Amino acid sequence: MSSSAVVCRASVVISVYENERWIAQQIESLLEQWRPDIDLVIIDDGSSDRSLQVALDAIATRPDVSAVVVRNDRRSGLAVIQQVLPLSKAEIIIQADSDDVSLPGRLDAILSRFDADPECKLVTSNALRTSMEGLPIAIEDVEHDDCILKDPFDAVSKIFDVRWIGATSAFHRSLIEDFPLDTVLCPYGLDLILGPRASLVGTHHYICEPLIEWRQHPRNTHRVEGALSTNNAVKDRYLYLELAAWAQRVRDIEHLLSTASASAVPEGLLEFARAKFMHQFAEWSLLHNEVISSGGQTAPTLGGATAISVPPIVTIAANTTRYFGASDVLGNAAGQWAGIFPPEDDWNWTGRRGLLVFRAPGARTIRVTLSGLLFLGEQSVSLRIGGGDWVSATLSGGISTVTLNIEPTHEPITLRIEAPSAVRPSQAGYNEDNRCLGVCLRSIEAIT
Repeated sequence: MSSSAVVCRASVVISVYENERWIAQQIESLLEQWRPDIDLVIIDDGSSDRSLQVALDAIATRPDVSAVVVRNDRRSGLAVIQQVLPLSKAEIIIQADSDDVSLPGRLDAILSRFDADPECKLVTSNALRTSMEGLPIAIEDVEHDDCILKDPFDAVSKIFDVRWIGATSAFHRSLIEDFPLDTVLCPYGLDLILGPRASLVGTHHYICEPLIEWRQHPRNTHRVEGALSTNNAVKDRYLYLELAAWAQRVRDIEHLLSTASASAVPEGLLEFARAKFMHQFAEWSLLHNEVISSGGQTAPTLGGATAISVPPIVTIAANTTRYFGASDVLGNAAGQWAGIFPPEDDWNWTGRRGLLVFRAPGARTIRVTLSGLLFLGEQSVSLRIGGGDWVSATLSGGISTVTLNIEPTHEPITLRIEAPSAVRPSQAGYNEDNRCLGVCLRSIEAIT
């Protein structure tokens, strides 16, 4: 090895199945932020379309990118993760789903967390949900700040946490190598397993800034498997998959207790995990028996899904003002976007962070009028259009305005709001309102 050779720190892994439509966007978004200490592993998991060729074309002009590309003859699902490890010697595996987009700075942000904490085993982030066409439709997590998760009881106590989105994951390879994983017994839900594992043997870092565009479409794995279904036969299948994940957590703890790492397992955790499994088993059994007794059968998968909904996108005509609150369409529409509460009188509250998409054809500037929580005194708020620069302001209880420049390429306009001092009035002793309130949106003016 040359003395100048760069040690590979991380492997970006793209598993693709029938995604020729979007995989090039993911690869391009990664290559724009590429680092010499990263390599690329692309696994075509038995696609019948041109996914493999599209991926090869996307990396063809980048001889600086070390890549391994392979295609399976049939779909292997979760077992793909075990296929990855022999193809990479890097300690860190960065997941990049073929239908998503990695936002600028994602790779640096992930590796900085591993650099700062030798105990870090897992990094996840917030996500910007987009429609099939790439239109922002929601910020997945509108409440949590950056944090470090390291309490095994907390991790084992729930099947899912908004801070565990699998599509955002980067993990130390030991979370796969040092634990047993039979993908027949546990066929789905790596994100349901990695969070508890990381908290057992190290730390899990969560980044509240969205680092991916998480594309929503009928073939999302969680939709196909029935996570959002109201059909009992489909719910029966999905609850079984969750039950398998609960069982895997029990096996993980039992495995650690049988190794030199037994001291890392808190007293009582195994009994706690087994109790959680039995509770889930009872819930699934009741539904399963109901499905069978009614003459139904467990659905193997959802087998398709409805179209992806997009909240209302309001038009603000040039040189006019639209108002939040119940008296204007803007207020009613805004209340359907993530992180913005339903209208009240002539305002809408935001949470800690919110997102609103609207049209302002012909405008070059927008002026947002807003106010803060009266009992907080001074509080900060930041706004930005799309991926542009943040514009910050300090609120002192009264009404303030923030002006942002827009470009024709911003249409429709994606407005993001961050209110880091958001608080629940009930916890502050102000009133009984238990919502996490950020700032009060009053109006938006579109200016040419």
